[in-house]
Amino acid sequence: MTILVTGGRGRIARAVYAGLTAAGRDVRIASRAPADLPGAIAYDPLSPALDGVTQVFLYADPSTAGLFAAAADAAGVRQVVLLSSMSSQAGTDEAAGDPHAETEQLVGSGSYATTYCSPARS
Repeated sequence: MTILVTGGRGRIARAVYAGLTAAGRDVRIASRAPADLPGAIAYDPLSPALDGVTQVFLYADPSTAGLFAAAADAAGVRQVVLLSSMSSQAGTDEAAGDPHAETEQLVGSGSYATTYCSPARS
């Protein structure tokens, strides 16, 4: 089982990657600018980054979330943990237009299990 961690230059993704590798898991880290991150692979939703991946920690871009969902389905991904925002669950008019809410809907449309991670601000 290979896990793909996207958003590799971000603080949360680096912490997830470190924790998974420390636990002995097979992990790939991906970034849209892999040259800036040693060991990272290039990622965009249409790349072969999902080949052989069963789980994904996803920092999604709303403009490519639908492409990701289709690519993850095609690759046989079984679980996606989506880094989102508490504002997407606010139940307000602002949440309806929140890009995180849109992303949750698009990513959640896949046939894989989806977990939404909405860290609190510190």
